[in-house]
Amino acid sequence: MKNYFKIFLFAILVEFPIDSQEIPNLIRPVMDMVGILKESEIRSIEKKIFELEKEKGSQIGVLIVSSTKPETIEEYSIKVAEKWKLGRKGIDDGVLFVIALNDRKMRIEVGYGLEGAIPDAKAKQILEDYVKPHFKEKKYYDGISICVDMLIKLIRGEALPPPKKDSNSEVLNSIIAFFIIFVFHFFAWIILGNIEKLKTLIMIGIDIFLIFLFMYFFQADFITSFILVGILLWIAAILISNITGTTSSYSGSSYTSSSRSWRSSSWKSSSGGFSGRGGSFGGGGASSSW
Repeated sequence: MKNYFKIFLFAILVEFPIDSQEIPNLIRPVMDMVGILKESEIRSIEKKIFELEKEKGSQIGVLIVSSTKPETIEEYSIKVAEKWKLGRKGIDDGVLFVIALNDRKMRIEVGYGLEGAIPDAKAKQILEDYVKPHFKEKKYYDGISICVDMLIKLIRGEALPPPKKDSNSEVLNSIIAFFIIFVFHFFAWIILGNIEKLKTLIMIGIDIFLIFLFMYFFQADFITSFILVGILLWIAAILISNITGTTSSYSGSSYTSSSRSWRSSSWKSSSGGFSGRGGSFGGGGASSSW
């Protein structure tokens, strides 16, 4: 009778398989699907991850889910790694840290290119000696943060090809930003110079002097100095225009809308999301529980 029951149960499972856990799309380095971290804590961890990517080219991803069942954490994490593709294509220098909160399971999944820097024994040691004590006390941020720190330390010791700069997009964004800011300065020169060539040339000279003044005394970069001086020039232009009664087709509202446009394009270029770069994983790493 028991054998018949087992056969019946097996047939049901085959006919109606249990759905596996959904794998979220990668949009940022730390994906907290449970909500155990504060936004400030997530940003603190991500800051270190972005700095590593900029320095070494390697990528670290953290995923927090409630459970991986019916799959084991090993099965689930390799599926996540295959979907997210952390690390650079051909170099495979990505690392994934998966935490299943309700299962009290965790795993470090290591890309092919970092298996020398982060061998299975070292990954196990990080989880057992550094992460588990914090997780037992429900100090999840501390555990995740120290895990990322340890992984970064090991990756920095590995000889990897330097990261390639996305030069084309960086140059294009810089040209667009520089052009828009230059337009602000140009209109300010016209208003302050009352469209007289000599006064306009004088204003250009003062403009350049102020930019270098900001760069020297405030240690600001050129673009930042350019923006700040441009804002000061526009304020001066609007004030002088109102005091002297000088009319112009360029008003404060024009500046505001253009400023918003620049900020929008700048933000998009600097935070265009987080995605994997085609790295591969072969199951290296370690798992643990707490």
